[in-house]
Amino acid sequence: MIPKKTWRVNLIGKALRFVERFFFDPKLRRALQQALSKSKRPSDSIKRSLIFFDVGANRGQTIQSLKSIYPESFIYSFEPDPTIFKQLVSKNKWSSVIFFNIALGESTGRFPFYISPLDETSTFYLPTMDSIWNKKKATILGLNSKNMYHRIEVDVVTMDEIVLQQNIHHVDLLKIDVEGGELQVLEGAISSFNKGIVSVVQFETHNDDLRPSQKLKIEEFLIRKNFYKDSSIKHVFGNFHDEIWIKRI
Repeated sequence: MIPKKTWRVNLIGKALRFVERFFFDPKLRRALQQALSKSKRPSDSIKRSLIFFDVGANRGQTIQSLKSIYPESFIYSFEPDPTIFKQLVSKNKWSSVIFFNIALGESTGRFPFYISPLDETSTFYLPTMDSIWNKKKATILGLNSKNMYHRIEVDVVTMDEIVLQQNIHHVDLLKIDVEGGELQVLEGAISSFNKGIVSVVQFETHNDDLRPSQKLKIEEFLIRKNFYKDSSIKHVFGNFHDEIWIKRI
């Protein structure tokens, strides 16, 4: 049974999105603009549309932010939650956005996905059972930490498959916000990275006990692919950041 989305959860969700929009998003937009400017190659002097991958699109917050800066950009948007996906498509009417009701991962198939009442935190990887942060979050939301998630199954493909199917030759920004599955998205994009298709990577990293950290493995992956960390922007609440990495030219 899906945990009930109470008025308290709705109110907290709206409050979090409001605060992030006005206090976190402007910092992130500036950092992304700087990163995309630094990542330009000589071939970019030829006019072309910027291409973005929005992995973990939720309601389209990243789409709206990127379109406010780069209205001519082309965005591939991925959101596995079928309910949130409907809202995503209905609220974002750009013809230059392609929506996929799937997740990106390290392999293709049908996999368990755990829906949270606070849908921004839905995940493929459940929190650690004795996580202090998860218990604190449940208390704030007025929920029981032991039954905060509802399991469904969703389709997963690799980024390499999408790149091949869509005949994509460059990805200016790969944004990943998938609540613990960031490394798996990267591992499903090895061919794309080896070909030098990706220029900038943005991913969310947690510094709490919610689940085992993959940060070091992500950093090792990106360093091997000749990327360097350009910036780290802290979110308003919690102990987590968005990091931006750039491929060396």
